[in-house]
Amino acid sequence: AEAPITGEAPTVGQTPPVAEPPVEATAEETPAAGETPTAGETPVAGETPTAAETPVETTAEETPAAGETPVASETPTAAETPVEATAEEMQTAAQVLAAFKILTSQPLSSANSRPILYGQAEPGSIVSVLVDGKEVAKVKAGKQGNWHLRLKNALPAGKHMLEIQTASGDVKAMATALLVNIAEDARNIKAPTIKNPRSGKITAAGSIQGQGPAGSTIRVMIGDQLIGETTANANGQWQLRTSPSLPTGNMQARVIALDEDGRELVASRLIPIKVTATKAPRVLPRTGADLRGK
Repeated sequence: AEAPITGEAPTVGQTPPVAEPPVEATAEETPAAGETPTAGETPVAGETPTAAETPVETTAEETPAAGETPVASETPTAAETPVEATAEEMQTAAQVLAAFKILTSQPLSSANSRPILYGQAEPGSIVSVLVDGKEVAKVKAGKQGNWHLRLKNALPAGKHMLEIQTASGDVKAMATALLVNIAEDARNIKAPTIKNPRSGKITAAGSIQGQGPAGSTIRVMIGDQLIGETTANANGQWQLRTSPSLPTGNMQARVIALDEDGRELVASRLIPIKVTATKAPRVLPRTGADLRGK
């Protein structure tokens, strides 16, 4: 049977169709009050649909937490430029490095348990010695830059690394490390000395006498010049004749003792001396063939 036309009364004998319940929109399909329906949805009667907007996503970094005031983005600071040494500082460092010298002969003798080290450095600078990485002694360079240092304590037998460094203000310089191997029977050996002339005045063609380790080779240096070598007797006494060509004037001598293998055993401090020229002999004629000198 056909459904009656709306507004018309049903024909007698016809059963009116049951009205179908309206289809309800799901929560997804029904936009909430005040919301604009998305594309594809049927707008509610009476509302004018707006163009669909694409939501802008906000990252977690950009979204401040509740109650927080967002911090304005910071501009990264430029990388720090390392401070360069001034020309004056570089010149000072160059002077310190150039002046620093170790004059101790290498290798050192294993017979001396308290090695002596000496050399030159920037006047007034501090020279320190490290044994196996630990500082054990330091000394201040003199007005002429000379320094001389003896270890305070005897080293135990075995191999040790000696490092000598100097510091002048903030400038430091490290010299080549010295390796010493202390023997089991090593002992504390006294440095050699000059005993005659006591006044420190010697003539160019004269002699020098002193004391040193018995049986050692004695080497005498005046300035950078080797004057000669001799051997200390059983009592440690030695004597050396000087050459007429020895420079005259105020000088500084150093006496070095060497062991039987030619290694430096021990050395004296610088000893001030004054070298005078040898007087020429006077010849006094007495008779025709008789000559006498003085």
